[in-house]
Amino acid sequence: MSDEELRQMYAKAGLPQEVDIDRQGRLQALKTILLWELMPTQELEKDCRGLGLLPAEVEAAIAKRPQEERHADLLQRLRLDMGVKMNRSYYEKRGIPLEHLGSVEAANL
Repeated sequence: MSDEELRQMYAKAGLPQEVDIDRQGRLQALKTILLWELMPTQELEKDCRGLGLLPAEVEAAIAKRPQEERHADLLQRLRLDMGVKMNRSYYEKRGIPLEHLGSVEAANL
């Protein structure tokens, strides 16, 4: 796979374009997302809980959804978290205090 093809896959995965990342970093991020996509919903829930991405009220709302929607929602939360962490210095240089955002919902405002 060429570097350009890798960049396109990386962008298509919804990962941040602002971050300065090398080929290995892009590959690792895409591998992580692929693993998440293949994981059962229950495992994604555990990962989200462990990262603080699934407050109780959100978890209760997600639990009422069909399995496929729950999986997609959890995957999106993990991707967003990965993107924010990868772009931390980019956001901080622009005065966005990431440590003060309490949730994924706050980050989306």
